[in-house]
Amino acid sequence: MHSPAPANNAVLDHLAACDGEIADFIAQARQSPAPPAEPGQPTRAAAYERARVQAEDLGMDWQAYLAAMEWRHAASSALLMGDTDVIRREPCPACRTWGLIWVTSHKAAMCVNRYCAERGGPRMWTLAQLAAERNSGALGDQAAC
Repeated sequence: MHSPAPANNAVLDHLAACDGEIADFIAQARQSPAPPAEPGQPTRAAAYERARVQAEDLGMDWQAYLAAMEWRHAASSALLMGDTDVIRREPCPACRTWGLIWVTSHKAAMCVNRYCAERGGPRMWTLAQLAAERNSGALGDQAAC
């Protein structure tokens, strides 16, 4: 008999928070409780799918918000499991180069490109800011940490 696999409580807590946020999105989008999942479909996947369907009905603003939230959830999950490459695949919002690294102590991405440093602008971004950047194309003044 084998002992069960160790559980990472931080990851489990993060997934529970993601589930709650997506349920809140669905409830806000329809001003009613989220409909039940279809039989046989995993609850988390079903919740994201229901949110996508509702966002399509509500228009581009809701779709952009949901896309940013889904990316943030996926990136947070990857980071919690030690995959910092998820950040390296994103361009720096300030200099548009591929110089982002994850700084665990700050819980933010930092651009290490020297051109970014020479410009004197913001060089650190939270996951929420990077998610918004992916959907809007510009962070503006919200980028500074």
